[in-house]
Amino acid sequence: MIDISGQLDTVTRIVYINEKGIPDEVSLARNSTSWIIESFDEVVRLGTEAPVEANMPLPSDVAVIMYTSGSTGLPKVCFIHHGSFHLVVLSVPFFFLHTRIYEGS
Repeated sequence: MIDISGQLDTVTRIVYINEKGIPDEVSLARNSTSWIIESFDEVVRLGTEAPVEANMPLPSDVAVIMYTSGSTGLPKVCFIHHGSFHLVVLSVPFFFLHTRIYEGS
């Protein structure tokens, strides 16, 4: 994401989950972008200390930015919008209610 940060005009905040190798990326992003970068644990702590009323996103707002390492080619970025994410979440109960899953299949 750092490589394309100039194309991400509306990104202001990044929340990451602590995983192996992430601290190096976080340090680089903090030094080379204007983004506010916080761990998920920090966001939970801040929300617990100072709760605020939710500012609900629009369906067209980006909900998830997925980044691949490029193990089968060039690294890729995929943007998932709130509207699409919402539909996936709503479809989960339907899938499990109307699909038979057999052991060993």
